[in-house]
Amino acid sequence: MNPQFKNFFIDLSEENIHQRVGELLDGIKTNYVTSVQTDIMFGVHNRLFPNQKEYTKGCTACRKRVYDRLKEWYKNNLKE
Repeated sequence: MNPQFKNFFIDLSEENIHQRVGELLDGIKTNYVTSVQTDIMFGVHNRLFPNQKEYTKGCTACRKRVYDRLKEWYKNNLKE
């Protein structure tokens, strides 16, 4: 398991998941997403959406769908 992936999830909780997803999304600046970012995106997505899990990381449309869902979730759950 990649250390960056492990570190992201090691202390992930309901209290900090919004902040951590924001940090993940902020780290994705271009069309290019690293394999670690992809793994984290899918891991977080599957935690937030257990009834809509995604597994096909090599599929461009699947990665976009996961990214878009995370962005929408982040926007809709802004902490005031």
